Amino acid sequence: MLQMESRTHGFVSFARGKVCAAALAASLIASAGMMGCSGTASQEQAAQDAVTSVISELATESGTASELLSSVLFYPQDYGVGEDAFCEWYFDGADVEVSGVDVQGDSATVHVAFNAKRMAEVLPILEQARDQALADGADAMRDGYANARFAAAVTDARVDADRLEVAVPVTRGSDGTWAIDDRATLAAALLDGYDPRQISID
Repeated sequence: MLQMESRTHGFVSFARGKVCAAALAASLIASAGMMGCSGTASQEQAAQDAVTSVISELATESGTASELLSSVLFYPQDYGVGEDAFCEWYFDGADVEVSGVDVQGDSATVHVAFNAKRMAEVLPILEQARDQALADGADAMRDGYANARFAAAVTDARVDADRLEVAVPVTRGSDGTWAIDDRATLAAALLDGYDPRQISID
């Protein structure tokens, strides 16, 4: 289960699904209300929420996970595994924590710590699931054709995770709304620094 912690929110645990996402949203709104709406504290909270709202949506079917993964050209479906199936497992146990927020005018940096499964160990699992599914006669044109094999493989898999921290730049727009400057930076960090955009194919 994906957990999120901040100095103001405390731990928020949730699983992929609309009901839990709604509960999370209610919790975030309630916590923001406790902060108040004045001064630097409210701006720190707004900048923080710009990041935590994106991360929390990894637990929903909103397309945020797809957007983040595709921003670094990583597509689980290349291995026959659906994005929902991959994200549900990969982000389980991420224990996301906002450790600090630095606001400078209309710019801010949100410091986020999290557990990231090592992609060097994840990729062979994806490859194995794909190869076994194809060997079983799966239709490679069907979305998620290797989901079952992937689920079976990760059930007993022991994948190490690293505790990482990333500084996420956010900017306040003319309408006062804070937004992440570059989601690809966050995506690459969440994937244990794995960034297929930097891999050249000869």
